[in-house]
Amino acid sequence: MQRIHQLLLISGITIAVLTSGPALAQSAAFRMPGCRSFAKADNPVRYDFSGGVCYGTVEALMSAGHVMGICPPSESTVDQGVRLVVQYVDSQPTRLHENFDALAIEALRKAWLCSGPQ
Repeated sequence: MQRIHQLLLISGITIAVLTSGPALAQSAAFRMPGCRSFAKADNPVRYDFSGGVCYGTVEALMSAGHVMGICPPSESTVDQGVRLVVQYVDSQPTRLHENFDALAIEALRKAWLCSGPQ
């Protein structure tokens, strides 16, 4: 299972770098189907590649998010983070044209805002 998570993180970062140019590829509208796919998967081996991209993005934000005010509890999981992002973005359908990463940061900060100085 740890190997799958490592591969997803690497895949997510790679895709984020390769798709950094086109604005559409960075939009929530483009990225949310993968996040929804991942959030609904009952077997982690079955979700699609775009779900892995979402997972990798959220994992990176949770791992290094303290610099952006994101401080998830130590017992939190990336799966929980993905579900938080999906719930947050889906609750604001008029913002689907916005940058996915920015919305994911908002969602994670809202749920797990750091207390005190970082």
